[in-house]
Amino acid sequence: MQIRAVKLQEQMGWDSEQLKQKLSAWPNILNFEPSTLARNVQDLQGVGFSQTQVWAMCAKEPTLLGRKWTSDTNVEKLQFLTLLLGLTLDDIAARPSLLSYSVSAFLGPRVWFMYQTGAIEATKRVMTSGQFGYVYSISRAKFSNKYHSPLSNPSMVFDSAFIDHWKQRWEFLRQHMKLLVETVAAHQDLLLTSLPDRLAPRWQLLSSIASKQADFKAEDHLAALATLSDQAFAQAFRAHETSECGPST
Repeated sequence: MQIRAVKLQEQMGWDSEQLKQKLSAWPNILNFEPSTLARNVQDLQGVGFSQTQVWAMCAKEPTLLGRKWTSDTNVEKLQFLTLLLGLTLDDIAARPSLLSYSVSAFLGPRVWFMYQTGAIEATKRVMTSGQFGYVYSISRAKFSNKYHSPLSNPSMVFDSAFIDHWKQRWEFLRQHMKLLVETVAAHQDLLLTSLPDRLAPRWQLLSSIASKQADFKAEDHLAALATLSDQAFAQAFRAHETSECGPST
């Protein structure tokens, strides 16, 4: 353990006093591989949490130290909390247990039932509804009694109407469009854009143009996928096709 403590000190860049403080506060910290712990802490800071917030969060939820925050599952969870529910990083830092729950089996179903029963007017208003504690801090039995949700597995009732749509967009962006996690994070409106009505057909059009025009890159027009009206999108790329092809002879 002493060797691991030395490695941990080196990886985290702590002085002796900082190491002593951390070991006193989290004696189980030496159960983690030092390089893994350092990476995970750095990744949390990379998301936007301050170093102080990271250690305060991990003090409440030590399991966060062992999670890989660049994985699709955890990036998707952060996007769900910030984009769909409208939480800030400060909101999450004050409630780190949110990061320990599954989106599809726990957080999503609860939010959807609250929306369906009228407890909240919109998913982004859950934080200001006075009902936020019900999303994560009460037992399943109490939640079921309040919102009349099936006790065993509420997510089964509406996955196709809520979580599946979210996950399908995520998978389309990552697997079909081959976007990096960082790119998705920079164009978050894409996660709220209808897959069959906008994302898929618009991406197909952009990809078609790219296959015919060497200097056209579909990835340069991600904002248009989510923000332009159907008319504006059609006009923009019809005009582009015309300008690229030149006048007919």
